[in-house]
Amino acid sequence: MRTGIIEQAILNQLYTGSWRVADLVEYISAVTNVSVQGVYKAVRKLKAEEVVFVYGKFIALSGIWIAQEKEKLLFAEQAYKSAVDFDELTKVKKSKKMVTSFNTLNEIDLFWTHSYFQCAEQVDISAPSYSIQPHDWYPYVRPETDAYWIQKHLETKRLSRILLTHCGVLDMVVLKSRKKELGKLIEYTMGENPLKQKSTTYYNLLGPYIFKAEFDSVVASKLDRFVATHSRLPLQIEAQKEIEQIVQTKGIFKLTIEKSEEKAKKMEQKLKKYFQFL
Repeated sequence: MRTGIIEQAILNQLYTGSWRVADLVEYISAVTNVSVQGVYKAVRKLKAEEVVFVYGKFIALSGIWIAQEKEKLLFAEQAYKSAVDFDELTKVKKSKKMVTSFNTLNEIDLFWTHSYFQCAEQVDISAPSYSIQPHDWYPYVRPETDAYWIQKHLETKRLSRILLTHCGVLDMVVLKSRKKELGKLIEYTMGENPLKQKSTTYYNLLGPYIFKAEFDSVVASKLDRFVATHSRLPLQIEAQKEIEQIVQTKGIFKLTIEKSEEKAKKMEQKLKKYFQFL
């Protein structure tokens, strides 16, 4: 199946569960600026290809299609794991860094998530992960990668420690939701900035690996304003349209991956006191 932009937008929403057909069409039309007729055409295409099925006034993903896609993805995941380890893939060696540039938030997040979990394969499960960032917007900005992140932490039982340098209402809503999903596997702190980072900078620490994501300043400012002016989830249609525009905004994004036992240990010492685990 060759998936177009509209078809993919439909699938992205159906990944979360079934929808009323009329509501889904209205939502997709609003966030993509495609006519209602155009969205219905995409729905009919997915139905003809047996990707989705319609029952009464509702639409859902086909269980058979899900199983087929899962099998493909599991094969791909194993292929990437066995093909090359993380260090060889990224050329990261002791006392060296890998720096990669991207044009949009979507692009950096996709590689960031992929490389993070490639790295996690190399780190003992007893080592907690740290996320030190201005905001936690992933569930409503990048729901696909966020769902993958949660799934991986639940599967491995690795502890996750999140420190937000800001303390907005929307951030609190997200973190409370994370606590419900992950329970004892997560601990969070808000309103602290031990690394003195800017609102454009995001860190991950996992074993000897340090991830530093630097966002385009315009996009980072838009995210700051969005978090400051919203307080509820799920987002309304207009708010979701605003987010779609933000993630598609082109700019300069940079991801630095460094492997350094010494630097990582010093960094962890600065962070430990903000959490209850130790």
